[in-house]
Amino acid sequence: MKNEIRFTLESKQRPKLAQEIGNILGTAPHYERVPSCAYDIAGYRLDKEGVLHIPEGAEETAKDLILQLRERGFQDDAEITEEVPVQQDKLTIVIPRESLTDTALENLQKITANKQTLFQRAFQTDSTEIEITDEKIKIIWFSYTTDSDEMAAYTQFISRLCDMARDAKRVSSKPTETDNDKYAFRCFLLRLGFIGKEYKTARKILLRNLTGNSAFRCGE
Repeated sequence: MKNEIRFTLESKQRPKLAQEIGNILGTAPHYERVPSCAYDIAGYRLDKEGVLHIPEGAEETAKDLILQLRERGFQDDAEITEEVPVQQDKLTIVIPRESLTDTALENLQKITANKQTLFQRAFQTDSTEIEITDEKIKIIWFSYTTDSDEMAAYTQFISRLCDMARDAKRVSSKPTETDNDKYAFRCFLLRLGFIGKEYKTARKILLRNLTGNSAFRCGE
């Protein structure tokens, strides 16, 4: 495991991440103020760039820590990889297989099937297939990008989608059609939790390829 893990987050989310790390480790984070502006949490160090530095000898503990943080919605760069050359035009988001139960994984597949047409239009992709191995779940729906806002939007979307799959009691895989894609997808994003000013940029990125009126179902 790497000794440094970068998290995809906005600056105002860093204190919350530090607090969650402290909750998991059972200790309070210590803020070091300027110039480092880092948080020290039981030897773990979260710097102002959102990079978590893992203390020597804590690799095994860190694996469980990172997994719990992912389950709480925090996305790290260990889950985003660039594929081999045949896929270099795509961004690959990798989810640990162990982070989803069999039921949650089945729910994820059903939700994707239900929203397949909408997802394909929103992400301009021909396939919303979910690749599954014993250790990993791969999502290869998005165009490759190095833009931090786009990466954050895509990873947050998949993270929230997994949360929905974990929490869902009943899920239909029957495809649905809509006559106003932008409105339908905006409503879905709100169900996922993309609510408020902090998600304004993410909503804009995720909705930009769709036609229709995002505010009114039947337009005006």
